[in-house]
Amino acid sequence: MNIILPKKIKEKDIEPNYMDPKLYGGFKPLGHLIKVSTELYFGVILIFSFSSFLPLFLNMGVVVAPIDDLTVFFGGAYVFGLLSFLSPILWLHNHISVKKEEKKASLDSDIRKTGREEDFYSFPEIRPRDNDEMIEYIQLYLRFDHVDRMKEYPLDFSMTQEFLTISLLPFINPLISYILL
Repeated sequence: MNIILPKKIKEKDIEPNYMDPKLYGGFKPLGHLIKVSTELYFGVILIFSFSSFLPLFLNMGVVVAPIDDLTVFFGGAYVFGLLSFLSPILWLHNHISVKKEEKKASLDSDIRKTGREEDFYSFPEIRPRDNDEMIEYIQLYLRFDHVDRMKEYPLDFSMTQEFLTISLLPFINPLISYILL
């Protein structure tokens, strides 16, 4: 799911919602979905990690696999989890940034077309002929500014903090057991 949805968005060449008031281009729910699915993955790894290393902590003598095999397994699972989070986010970032630059270029062209041909100025240094032209300049500039302020990643800082917290937990458990043993 993490790989398929962003890839489909890029293949179908879906435009961001430039009028998204939260400035995420309408992709924030997808970023949240990627984060939640990756957190679930790391949660399963954490549960398996505790069940695998718990006998070592309790000194029960029953070990699922030698410590080296577990360390390699959890290291690989951890790297896979990070890649399953980072690759779709980077694909979306690439798609959003390309679309954003295309839209900005289009709006900039519209702004330049609105003025007199002899003027090569852009907002805010304009010389409108009348109030209607001034209003058109301002509207185009506000649209340009809104697109320019749009975020290129479908995540906010708190979502990234949540991901980092849950992703470090499965990594810490084998590390602690390796240090203690």
